[in-house]
Amino acid sequence: MSAGFIGDTIDETIASLDQPSRAIPTPWADLNQIITGWEPGSLYVIGARPSVGKSIMALQAGIGLAEHGTVSYITLEMGTREVDQ
Repeated sequence: MSAGFIGDTIDETIASLDQPSRAIPTPWADLNQIITGWEPGSLYVIGARPSVGKSIMALQAGIGLAEHGTVSYITLEMGTREVDQ
């Protein structure tokens, strides 16, 4: 990756706006309005205070994304038995 000027890529960026989105919708309509869905090749981090549903949100997202390809689910707080149930 290299540094450059916005003007060097603005035409390409504007042309890409006419292309259909490659984003895969999330299970949540409100989130889709904010991020337009999961973009292939992107990394998403879910952060919040303890016990508010981060793990179940990640599992629901993974289940939906698994319909479109391979999903890697990594958790340091839940054992395999808890995730499999």
